[in-house]
Amino acid sequence: MAKKDAPPRWDSGMQQRLARGEAAALGELYDRFASLVHGLAHRVLGDEHAADAITREVFAHVWQHPDAYDPQQGPLRTWVATLTHRLAVQRLRTTGAAALTDGENSPEELESMVRRASVAARADFIV
Repeated sequence: MAKKDAPPRWDSGMQQRLARGEAAALGELYDRFASLVHGLAHRVLGDEHAADAITREVFAHVWQHPDAYDPQQGPLRTWVATLTHRLAVQRLRTTGAAALTDGENSPEELESMVRRASVAARADFIV
């Protein structure tokens, strides 16, 4: 297996600053990635308010768990996008499951919605 390249200096530095609890680092990260996070969440969920909530969740998670990101595993942008996608799909499944109990959708329709949302959002992962 080929050795991974060293992580970009900015990504490593940002992870270290977040781990030290630097609030300014979170602001800088938000400025850099908020539009990516919100856009991806909106593409998956199709709802502005839900995308806003996911955006808050993503940055709260990053702030509370900065060590969850390992710069050796890839770019910070990819990690943030993956986290966003995972949380948005969880939200979609949760809201879809509630619709199942109300008789609005079938399980097949719910999984089809999740697949379509994932395919639509895949372009946002390209870094």
